[in-house]
Amino acid sequence: MKMSLLEKILMGLVISGIMLYVPQTTYAYTIETLVENENDCNEIQNKESELFDYARQFANEENPNMEIEYQRAVKIYVDTNIFTQESVSSEVVNDFLADATYLWEVPVKLPDGSCVICTVSRKPPIPEDVKAELLANNAYTKEELVQSEAKVGQWEIPTAEYSEEHKDYVTVINEILGEEYNPDDQKKVYLLGGTPNMRMPFALFEEDGNYKIMTIEVAGADNESVSMFSEQRTLGIQEHQVYDFEMVQKIIADQPEVSDSEDSGNGDLEKNMTKEMEQNIISKTGNIVDIMICFVIISIGILIVIWYKKKKLNK
Repeated sequence: MKMSLLEKILMGLVISGIMLYVPQTTYAYTIETLVENENDCNEIQNKESELFDYARQFANEENPNMEIEYQRAVKIYVDTNIFTQESVSSEVVNDFLADATYLWEVPVKLPDGSCVICTVSRKPPIPEDVKAELLANNAYTKEELVQSEAKVGQWEIPTAEYSEEHKDYVTVINEILGEEYNPDDQKKVYLLGGTPNMRMPFALFEEDGNYKIMTIEVAGADNESVSMFSEQRTLGIQEHQVYDFEMVQKIIADQPEVSDSEDSGNGDLEKNMTKEMEQNIISKTGNIVDIMICFVIISIGILIVIWYKKKKLNK
């Protein structure tokens, strides 16, 4: 059926409106999970009884039916500072993380759907000054220190956190990116922690040739935030957001140097980030306006088509 000139024009309007709106970002990702690391997985599986002991402390039942979710246990690189790199690329990131210290966050699912996230890390060496202090304070005997040093490099569980809503790292990342974890995808999300002035974990990933930083907030005991991205800091970096790497790098570089004991991960980021946040909001507002314009164009085109067809039927 041949279209009239007016119908062609109206159809062009509708198509133009649709083409103007292109979704900004569609995320698909993979992440380093414990099941993909055969050696670590086998070693940590030998500590199942300890993982269950930690989780049992938060269970309401005496002998709960618990499940260790190895497929959702994620690797976090610690005591690194990726922001010292002049630029980032896949080669730079791979080289930077190749020999980095890391730990695993292993969720243990409880019968009520909640979970306990156990931190599993290798026991670090004891510094000489710490040894001397432990002996001087009679906190350890020489024999006990020898026994402790014999465990250096072995996996241990230094801490565990309870999450009532089963908010493990995979769940939180899924929510932020709006995309389910896919182990077969080529786009990798790296989790990093222990970065000066930004101590809590965050994600690093590449999208459309540019590296991004994703802020992550995972509930701890009593569902309180265990990250720096809390409600009190809404003027600065916010939780569950994606920022350009360069923007966060600049903010981190502008922070004064502090010692490990002083560095809680908070800094004055909220003050320095305000201007950058405003620019992001302006950018997002512009995108919303574009979408609204596209919607109006499409709506007008559809209404004109309906009116024109009704007019033809009435003739």
